[in-house]
Amino acid sequence: MGDLTREEMETSIWFSEADKTADIFTHNGPLQRRLTQLAKDHPDECQLYKQNEWEGMRFKFPKSWVRTNPGTSREYTEEEKQASRDRINAYRASKKNQSSLCADT
Repeated sequence: MGDLTREEMETSIWFSEADKTADIFTHNGPLQRRLTQLAKDHPDECQLYKQNEWEGMRFKFPKSWVRTNPGTSREYTEEEKQASRDRINAYRASKKNQSSLCADT
């Protein structure tokens, strides 16, 4: 990826309240691949319109596509953890029993 340091390989998103589109500039490979695929799948809505010599890419797409996702992680109680382990073990046991029944026929 050129001669940039990891700190210099940034991702930036720009939009204003007046615009209906957002711009994103990124050096992030997985994000570039995802946006490139979106541009192929939705050419009327998402376009790659600039690529620089340091392998940065700039895309334009609907501002409504910009989202934040805080994730869904939460702390589980010991009872919930045990119930989950029990369900997994029961599932594995049922699969093992099905496999042995198939082998006997």
